[in-house]
Amino acid sequence: LLAVVHALLQRCYKYSSAPLNAEVPAMLKKELTQICRACFSSETVTKHEAFVKQYKEDFWRDLNPDVTESSFPKSLGELTQCLKSWKTRLESSIAKKGCNVLKLEKESTALQHMVFENIEIPGYRQSRQISTNEEPVYVEGVLSDVEIVQRYGSSHRRITLLGSNGEEFTFLIQSGLGPSTSCDERVMSLLHAFNSVLEKNSETRRRATKFFTPAIISLWPQITLVEDHDSFISFMEVYEWFCSRFGREPDAPIMRFKELVSSALAMSQDQMPLSNQTILEVRFRAFTEICTQIVSDSIFAQYMYKVLPSCSHLWEFKKRFATQLGLSSVISHALQVGGRSPNKIIFSRSSGAIFNSDFYPLFDSNGSVECSEPVPFRMTRNMQVLLTPFCLEGTFVTTIASCAQAINQESSLILPHLGLFFRDELLNWSWRRLRSPGPAPMDLKAMVKSNVVNTINRMKVMEPMEVLNSKTNVSSQHLQKGTYDLVERAVNQENLCRMEPTWMAWF
Repeated sequence: LLAVVHALLQRCYKYSSAPLNAEVPAMLKKELTQICRACFSSETVTKHEAFVKQYKEDFWRDLNPDVTESSFPKSLGELTQCLKSWKTRLESSIAKKGCNVLKLEKESTALQHMVFENIEIPGYRQSRQISTNEEPVYVEGVLSDVEIVQRYGSSHRRITLLGSNGEEFTFLIQSGLGPSTSCDERVMSLLHAFNSVLEKNSETRRRATKFFTPAIISLWPQITLVEDHDSFISFMEVYEWFCSRFGREPDAPIMRFKELVSSALAMSQDQMPLSNQTILEVRFRAFTEICTQIVSDSIFAQYMYKVLPSCSHLWEFKKRFATQLGLSSVISHALQVGGRSPNKIIFSRSSGAIFNSDFYPLFDSNGSVECSEPVPFRMTRNMQVLLTPFCLEGTFVTTIASCAQAINQESSLILPHLGLFFRDELLNWSWRRLRSPGPAPMDLKAMVKSNVVNTINRMKVMEPMEVLNSKTNVSSQHLQKGTYDLVERAVNQENLCRMEPTWMAWF
């Protein structure tokens, strides 16, 4: 239920231009009715009687517009406040239970007494790219502690498998993810292909440039094992740590941005419609006020300084994080994957590895990749302060350029993998959006070819390019000009203020 409230809050925040006293959209009302029925269905009543008894009556009264004696909010602002109160209520209820670790003998006696014979660690070879000649690692047993991991409203259980080599392997058990899980598996498969190319290139090999590819194993259509570790944390959790430390409301910047933008637009409607340039200036002023008065640019740097034991560890983390962020930026821009909000960026505090959740491209009606965001990838203020100009202009930019160069040099090896990736994504997209078998074979082939060509062209823009002056025979531009241009677009405040409030460009 908390995950549902989080998702509804995000929907309300995305109406950034709508005034707070605006009526709740009819589509949102319809979705709320369906959600109320789904969360408290007959199956839920049977399985979770205490949960239904505690929350159903209040939830239906507050958020179901079809109930006769409903106190459903009359405006978008009231609905937002109602959802925030429900979020606080559910979070406090979870915190009161205070149970972060469960015991395997109470949760699953069958798994506790299971005898593992010649069962390999799930995804061990694939995630570490180990050859078939090496001896496999087998499962010896499951440790008794089952951790509960809370990430942005979602709750997962983390189990630990003991390997035959003495190592411990931790996995998140994720459920109810639907099509996004298969998308993550396809992205991991594509990144494996990229890693094989990066290992053959001298520039990327000597920099140890390699995509982080955790094991993702589908056990059931809605149950997935995802390789995880207790050092992994989302970028959003860093911001929430800062807010809890100083007693601040995490959603305060989003609400302030909505107030400033919607009030300016409401005033203009009484006089004359605002031009696009005027709207941009309003958003820029709101963005600047939040950056100067509410959200500091050193939150991320302060967090890592307190978490890591020494300055040497901090410097090593910066270098590795800059490399991983560069690789993440390459794949985000090449595949035109947007929506990199803080809760979708998960990184390791020990190794700097980055994992992007819900990482899949969106397509328009013609089957072409569609991304309307003004920034090519995420490079916000807190990331810049942590990396400093040395890592940003050195490690980060060089990683992007060298990775793009390596992939372009071996494009013949990458083209089949890109073709398979876009074919599967297009079929999945048509089923997810249109509930249809997909486009005709000839149309699908043309769509895939167009997307693959555009992806390779975006890669070529990022690779180093030397342009010689015909008279002086001297390079007339920087070798990494294409990458520097992308970085300038990513850090440009005029572009950042045009992002959705839920993207949290100020953080």
